[in-house]
Amino acid sequence: MFSRRQIRLKVLQLLYEMYVKNDYALQKQYKKELFKRIQTTKELLIFFLKLLVDVVQFVQVEATQRKNKNFPTPEDINFNTSILNNSVIRDLIENTALVNYKQKYTALIDPDWIRIIYLSFTHHDPAYETYIQKSNHTHGEDKDILKVLFYNSILGNDSFVSYLDDLFPNFQDDITLVEKLVVSMLSYPLENLTKFVDEDKISYAGDLLDICSSKKKYLDELIKPKLVNWDIDRIPVVDIIIIEMALSEFLYFETIPLKVTINEYLEIIKEYSTPKSAQFLNGILDNIKNKLLAENKIIKKDFTKPEQ
Repeated sequence: MFSRRQIRLKVLQLLYEMYVKNDYALQKQYKKELFKRIQTTKELLIFFLKLLVDVVQFVQVEATQRKNKNFPTPEDINFNTSILNNSVIRDLIENTALVNYKQKYTALIDPDWIRIIYLSFTHHDPAYETYIQKSNHTHGEDKDILKVLFYNSILGNDSFVSYLDDLFPNFQDDITLVEKLVVSMLSYPLENLTKFVDEDKISYAGDLLDICSSKKKYLDELIKPKLVNWDIDRIPVVDIIIIEMALSEFLYFETIPLKVTINEYLEIIKEYSTPKSAQFLNGILDNIKNKLLAENKIIKKDFTKPEQ
């Protein structure tokens, strides 16, 4: 579920911090921090999923309050609770990871926020009113209404987002990634969120951070001759770090094809650097790649050939 691109972004963030603080000697500490941040991302994902469940289930609280009035109106008695039958919510309720996270979640969340988000969603969002007018819903409709809740009433509440920023370290770095993970989970809920990141990817994350930091001098020696026509002082630090990461994969990760590495880092640099950076990256990587191939320094496994 946690992809290699997402791992690359985590490593990029830490390598940037190492550069700013000039902390390359503290490699082991940064590696521990990398694994800690991956776990924090997982916890933020579970937090949002549990929050979605609790906000939807609050409809039962309002229904009970209405029926227990001294003089309930017909509207109170017939209050619509159909969203409780949402198929995605039912799957999430039974999710082991959410059940196990309940104690920590309860300690984090202020119950008032659940009520505030619920009221914003059910009393002010026209999409909710449209949804409950139907008696039966497709899985797609069930998923879509939860996306409306997530984006409009949860992430759309600036005060609540500030509250989360205080609760979760590196929240601002994580939120774009976690948004995508939440939407993915709404489409395909996983019973066991231990599958969030497998051992191979954990190993890859640690190795990439190790190699980029320990081989930095060598990687920079490969890069500098190719920067003759560039004003080095004006090249963003992020661009240089991304080139170092790509070269690390060229040289030390034999199972990752060159084309995959180049395409992945092109997408990352488009999102996290300047508009001209992608062209710069592509040109530099292509130049160094050709040189390394000519010197037989790049060895990749060919999975198209049968094993001997």
